[in-house]
Amino acid sequence: MKTLCYSLILSAVLFGCQRQQSKTYIPSDITKNQSFNQPVTSDGDSIEIEKLDIPTSDLNEKGPKVYYQVKFGDTLLRIQTNKADTGSAKGKFLRALFMNTQKTCALVQIYDDYDYKTAPFYIVALKDGKLEVKSLYRASKGRADKKYSIGMARIGRDGYLINNDFFISNVNAKVYLIPRQHAEEKIQGTFFMQSADKETLVFIQPDSLYEVHYPSGRNLTVALDPDAYNNLYQYVTQNYKWEKNGNGASFLQKK
Repeated sequence: MKTLCYSLILSAVLFGCQRQQSKTYIPSDITKNQSFNQPVTSDGDSIEIEKLDIPTSDLNEKGPKVYYQVKFGDTLLRIQTNKADTGSAKGKFLRALFMNTQKTCALVQIYDDYDYKTAPFYIVALKDGKLEVKSLYRASKGRADKKYSIGMARIGRDGYLINNDFFISNVNAKVYLIPRQHAEEKIQGTFFMQSADKETLVFIQPDSLYEVHYPSGRNLTVALDPDAYNNLYQYVTQNYKWEKNGNGASFLQKK
């Protein structure tokens, strides 16, 4: 009888050890430009990203073949995507990328119906020895939001544009809010080019160039002739030039 009891206890202990400990975080909003370039202060201060294969039984022809998990120490991260619903916590990610060399900040995208465009993004970062999670979401009522909700776009070697609303520098793990033309809607345009100093992003719109100097939040709209769309890049380079204003921000101006 004692042997049976010991066996049951041992089995329970082993089963408990096999179950991965997790912690659920409720994300807060980013309301201004924020840096998450926290230095590592101890051996346990780095974030770990695990890449895992999706079980064969769950594979979808059009879906991803792998997913990611994020760990801090021995604990798996879960993000509660709906603040009012504890059942919305998720710990599988479509993407998980470090945003600094110290590995104290990561960009993640929820594994949600294989949709790389609409699945929400979050920043996971170390702060004072603990994790914090920030939501990369801004409400929008634009008529063409679906068209311009691109998910994540790599901008050269410098960072990532998230849904025309955020720019994340992978040099210093800083998140910039992209200023909108109209507060109630995301930029209704397509990313086109950036300035030589990498600080100004240019978006093509039906009849204009919308330019954003993201470090300062300054912006400029320049008219674009209808003929430009026949050979857009050539037209812009021949008819516009980069000029710095009094604050050191570069903008394309008509020659």
